[in-house]
Amino acid sequence: MIEKELSEPYPIYTYRYFVHKWPELTLMAYFEDQPDTIIGCIVSKLDYHQRENSNKLRGYIAMLAVDPN
Repeated sequence: MIEKELSEPYPIYTYRYFVHKWPELTLMAYFEDQPDTIIGCIVSKLDYHQRENSNKLRGYIAMLAVDPN
């Protein structure tokens, strides 16, 4: 679903990077009565801010896809 609905294609390595490093921040939505039918997906990450000596966390949504139906 992600490959079909995203505006730009990503190599499989990009998906793997996010999903393996932040699995708890990959969310899928599906119909309760049809668990095999995915209707949405969010792939994101949480990391420390890049500023020097920063201990603040910053979230980032890498991919967001929703079934148009």
